[in-house]
Amino acid sequence: MSSLNVDTQRLYEELLEWYRHSKIGGEALLKKDLEMFMSQGLSREDAIKRLYVTIFGETRPIPGVSVESALEVSLRKLREKTESAGALIIFLIFISFILFAFSPPAAAIMFSLGVLAIFLLSLTSTTWSFRETLRFEKSSSYLNEVINEVPSIYQEIVLEDIKYSVSNHSLSITFSAGGAVRERSGRANNIVYAELGVFSISADFGVDGEDLVVNVVYSGSPPSKYIELAAEAYEKYVVGFRVAVRKAIEKVRPKVSIRLEFDKLVKLLSEKGIIVKEVKCPKCGAPVRLPGKGEVTVCKYCGATLTVYDVLKIIKKTLSEFELS
Repeated sequence: MSSLNVDTQRLYEELLEWYRHSKIGGEALLKKDLEMFMSQGLSREDAIKRLYVTIFGETRPIPGVSVESALEVSLRKLREKTESAGALIIFLIFISFILFAFSPPAAAIMFSLGVLAIFLLSLTSTTWSFRETLRFEKSSSYLNEVINEVPSIYQEIVLEDIKYSVSNHSLSITFSAGGAVRERSGRANNIVYAELGVFSISADFGVDGEDLVVNVVYSGSPPSKYIELAAEAYEKYVVGFRVAVRKAIEKVRPKVSIRLEFDKLVKLLSEKGIIVKEVKCPKCGAPVRLPGKGEVTVCKYCGATLTVYDVLKIIKKTLSEFELS
């Protein structure tokens, strides 16, 4: 990675951190996804930038600049709702202690209001929504197929029992969100399952030239006492949807087959400093000279047929047998 410029290196490091925290064998999967983009003719730098936008969306901040992404800002505002309520409760309790020295009855009333506020906060819920636009280059022709593939892929990513419907080019997904949370009961800390309410996704798929464009609205109504847990879950759900669309495109996009002939193979090897004029026949061991053109050659001793890919396998196997001393 030392050949990358500073900005691209930062993009790669953010991707690597996300893959390690989100997937098993994250580093290997990152390498695989980058190779997929590079197989389409992109340089390593461009592949990193393309994958970065695909994972985090176009609203992700530029590395090194102290600016929050739109999603981070939205989730921070969600967290601030419970922080503001908590600050008010602490203020009421604090005032009750000050009043106690002057008027115990008034202090008792103020303290009771604080306790009541805590109880009401545990019963109330809040609302959250986030809107974004995802763009996937040269994928407009796969619109209908992608819509049909996204729900099953998304369910595998978020591990939730989703319900969905498709109408024209609109996809609607809903499911009951939840997560494990530690709660204190007396002197013991217990792990309980917290219900976070219904999470919904409304995605409108469209085309802009050759690009596939998806306008998405995410929304949820978590209980106020579980806002912090909800913020963590919502980030996973949003990023998971971005990944689901990308994976759906990869699934339906036709695989590109590269036609390789002997002259191209010899040229590619020579560019790497490897000069190959002949190989051993895998059947009889006799030398087989590589032809200047074509995709197939024949051993003149035993008649065995060798394709370009057979020769490439022989070369790779031979190179793998060398050990550095």
